Amino acid sequence: NTNKTTLRSVKRGLIDTHPKAIQAADKVWLYEPFIFTDAFNASNSVDAKMLTRTGRGELAAASATQRNHVIAQRVNKPLRPANVRLNSIYFPATITGPLTVSWADRDESATTSLLLWTDATDQGPSAGTTYTVEFFNDDTSALLQSTSGITGNSDLWTDTGQSYNIRVEITAKNGSLDSHETFVFIAPFSEP
Repeated sequence: NTNKTTLRSVKRGLIDTHPKAIQAADKVWLYEPFIFTDAFNASNSVDAKMLTRTGRGELAAASATQRNHVIAQRVNKPLRPANVRLNSIYFPATITGPLTVSWADRDESATTSLLLWTDATDQGPSAGTTYTVEFFNDDTSALLQSTSGITGNSDLWTDTGQSYNIRVEITAKNGSLDSHETFVFIAPFSEP
C-alpha cells in the first residue's frame, strides 16, 4: 500500500515539554503543513498563532495574533518526584512527628507513557539528578531544614515539642536546572 510509511526514532510532544516515544501500534496522523524537526534546545523560541474555532467557524490564520514563546529549558529539566508520602500516607490531615518523607523517582528519558502520580515504580532518576527537601514552619515562613544533594528516596524531620503548620517542598535538580514543578504540601504538625 503506497499510503503507509515506516517511522523510526520518532517522538511526540508539545513545545517545552518532555517528548514521549511513539509505540509500534500507535497511529500517527499528519496534517499539512507538517514539519519534522530535531528536539528543541534551551535557546529556541517559537512563533505561534492560535486559531480559535467557534460555531461561526475557525479564525483565519491571517487574522490571528502571532505570539512568541521562549522555551524555558523544560525539556532539559528533571521531572519532580511522584508517589510522595508523608509517614507512609498520601496527603495526611495531620502529621505527628517524626516526619519521614518518601517518593518515587521519575526519569523523562525512560518514561514512554503517562505514569500515574501514585505509581510507586521508580523511573530513574535521570543521570545527575538529585533532590532537595525543605521543611518550613508555614505559620512564620521560617526555613526549618534544607537537605540538598539527596540521591535516595526519603528525608526525615524531627522537632521535639513543637506544633505548627509544616510545609514540605521537594525539588528535583540536575546541574543548575530545577524541576519545572515543586512538590508542596502543608499540614498541621506536632511532635509528641
